[in-house]
Amino acid sequence: MGHATPDDVQALYRKGQLSEQDAKDIIANGKKTSLQARFERLPMKDALSVYNAGTPKEKAELVPALMKKRAAFLKDMYKTHSYAEIQSDPMIHRLLTFVPPQQ
Repeated sequence: MGHATPDDVQALYRKGQLSEQDAKDIIANGKKTSLQARFERLPMKDALSVYNAGTPKEKAELVPALMKKRAAFLKDMYKTHSYAEIQSDPMIHRLLTFVPPQQ
């Protein structure tokens, strides 16, 4: 599709060429940088690696997505893992102690 505007996406939706959810996703992703859009699709372990390797500018760009991903991941861990498993997992410890840098 290239560089479609929100109006282009809405027109495709009205013609039935896109589902409502696809149209919303395209418009939302159009507001993100390539780094943010790709980062959001990564599993948590890979997302932490990308975040840790980023420059200060890239890290600042990724903090909102990382915090959202962190909350969802921890919520799932508390539902599916025992307390002992959670306490012994270094990645979970990193997430629990992560404090985003002040901007």
